[in-house]
Amino acid sequence: CEPARSDDGREYLDCTNWNYFVDAIGIWLMPVRARLFMFLVGEPRSGKTTLMMALASALGLKADRGDERGRARNSGYNHNLDGLVAFTTVSQIGDRFGKAGLLGKDILLGDENLVDRINYLDVFNQLFGQSGEFLVERKFKEPVRRPAMKTGAFIMNNVPTLRAGSEVFRAFIDRLTIVAMHLPDPGDPREPEGERRARIAGPARLPKEAFAGPVEMLHQMIPEGEAFEFLLWARVQLGRRVKYNEAGELVDLNARRYSVQERMNLLLDMSSSLPKFRRECLEESPGSAVKGTDLYNTYIAWSRRNGQTSEVVKLNTFYANMVALGLHRDADSKTKVIVFRGARLKSDCADGAAGDSKRGNGALGSLGGGGR
Repeated sequence: CEPARSDDGREYLDCTNWNYFVDAIGIWLMPVRARLFMFLVGEPRSGKTTLMMALASALGLKADRGDERGRARNSGYNHNLDGLVAFTTVSQIGDRFGKAGLLGKDILLGDENLVDRINYLDVFNQLFGQSGEFLVERKFKEPVRRPAMKTGAFIMNNVPTLRAGSEVFRAFIDRLTIVAMHLPDPGDPREPEGERRARIAGPARLPKEAFAGPVEMLHQMIPEGEAFEFLLWARVQLGRRVKYNEAGELVDLNARRYSVQERMNLLLDMSSSLPKFRRECLEESPGSAVKGTDLYNTYIAWSRRNGQTSEVVKLNTFYANMVALGLHRDADSKTKVIVFRGARLKSDCADGAAGDSKRGNGALGSLGGGGR
C-alpha cells in the first residue's frame, strides 16, 4: 500500500491492516452478503470511532452531537442509500429483542467497549451467514425472519474474551476479519489537533465554531461526499478480486485478512492474559505431560501474583483456550485424567503455585471450579 500520510488518517494503520480494512469496507457497497464482519480494535483515541462514523454517515447514519455516548440515528441525508446501516452494541445483539433494529438494514455497526466476554457466538454466525436467515423477535408483535446481514463492523478498545475450541467458535473465526489500529509514534511531529481537524475538514466548509467540539465528533465535519467516494474506491479495490460463477453467484470474496491461525492468536492475545501465561509458565518438552488441574492451579496462582484475578476463566474455558494456543489435550490411559502433552511447567511458575498452596491460598480458592 502507499505510505501513510498525516492528512488521511493512515498514520493509524500499518500497511497490512490498511489492506484488510479497505477490503472489509469494500463490501459495504457490493451487491453480496459477504459472510464476513470486522473487529476494529485499537487504543482509545486511535481514531476508530471517528473513521467508522464518517463512513457510516455517508450511508445515512449520524451520531447526535449532544449525546456523549455517541448513540446513532438516521441522519436524513437526501439520497437513496439512507438507512443501510444499523447501529447497535454487542450486548444488544445477545438480547432477546435486541435484533429488532436490524430490520430493513444491510450493514451492522457497533461501538462496544463494555462487554468483557461474549457467550453467544452462534448469534454472530446467524447474523453474518451468506444465504441463511435469522429470526427477529419483536415486543408485542409477531417474530419475523430476515436475510443475513451483508456485513458488519464492531469498534472496540479490547476484544472480549471468547470461548475457543468449539465448532461454533471455528465458524465465528471463519467469518471474522480483524483490523488493528494504533496511535502514531509520539515522537513523530504532529500538528496541533485543532489545526489538523480544520485542515482535514477544510476551513471554507464549516464555521470556526464547528471545531470547538471533541475530536470524537470529527465525522460530523468530514463532508459526506468525501466519505462516500472512499467507500466507492474501496468497493472497486475489492471488486477486482471477487470471483463469481457463470450464474453470477459469489464463489470467493477473496477479501484480504489474517490467516485463521493468526486470527485465533490475535483474539487470544487481545482478549485475555492466557497467551502471556503460556509464554511465561510453559516450555516445549516432547515426551512430557502436565496434568490439567495442575496447569489450571498454576494459572490461578500466576494470575494472583500478577494482579489479574478479575480475568480468570473457568476450568473448561481454560482447557479450550490452551488447545487453541497449541497444546495437545489428552487423557491418561490409566487414570483418564486430562493432561496436556508436549510441554512442561517452568520451575519458577511451578514453585510459585506450590508456595501459594503452602500459605493457605489454594490455587482454586474462591476463584472457581475444580475438575479432572
